[in-house]
Amino acid sequence: MSVKPTPEELMGYADGQLDAEHTKRVEQALTAHPELRATVEDHRRTRAAAREAFDAMAEAPMSPGLAKLAETLKARPPVSARRRMAVFAWPAAAAACLVAGLATGTMVTASNDDLIRWDVPQVLSPIGNVPSIRHQTGDAA
Repeated sequence: MSVKPTPEELMGYADGQLDAEHTKRVEQALTAHPELRATVEDHRRTRAAAREAFDAMAEAPMSPGLAKLAETLKARPPVSARRRMAVFAWPAAAAACLVAGLATGTMVTASNDDLIRWDVPQVLSPIGNVPSIRHQTGDAA
């Protein structure tokens, strides 16, 4: 490896997380750059100290309240993504129907002489100038 390994690569090497080919390249770089060995050893010491500190915590018994919560969560069946989406499906459908109804009611208004007027320009005014369209039901006057 002609380029020095990154700190992440050195950490992965110290933790034994690299594949065989990458491990070989890092070892070649460590041979070429002996000052990096101190960094790897520092990572190994830090990992050992953390493991020692946290292993004691992992072995400690849980408090009664935490144990009860853990049992409750274990007993609860997992909620599927489909079920979570169903919670929002009905309100979303109702909102879409409400918007469609309001838009239709705003666009189509009935007058006293049985004319249906489409107020497209009023609804679509942000889009630009749209001429008004009028349809008459029944006989033409």
